[in-house]
Amino acid sequence: MVNKLPVLDTESARTIPRLQNGGRTLDKRGWPEWWEWELELSPHLLKRMEDRGFNEVDLRSMLERASNYRRDVVEGRWVVESRHMGGRWEVIVEPDGELGLLVVVTAFPVWAGEVQ
Repeated sequence: MVNKLPVLDTESARTIPRLQNGGRTLDKRGWPEWWEWELELSPHLLKRMEDRGFNEVDLRSMLERASNYRRDVVEGRWVVESRHMGGRWEVIVEPDGELGLLVVVTAFPVWAGEVQ
């Protein structure tokens, strides 16, 4: 029997718990506390996932393999650097301190320093 993943509702954001990757996560000591918060997938992200050919499992894998983070140009947002499908990707997140959620705004491949 094949288990199918649920269809994502692109009309609303979803809150989903962070999963541990069997102890294979990079050492994130020194990363902000919001790094461990539950994820909320924004409607914009859900649309981009479809457009850019990745899914929630891929996104979680990118976050588990994150190598660095930095402030975004938009105040309150952060750029998380990772890899996916053999290339560099960036995931934009926005911590929501009131709700204790890490909102994933979007994710995209980066080619030769340029956003595609």
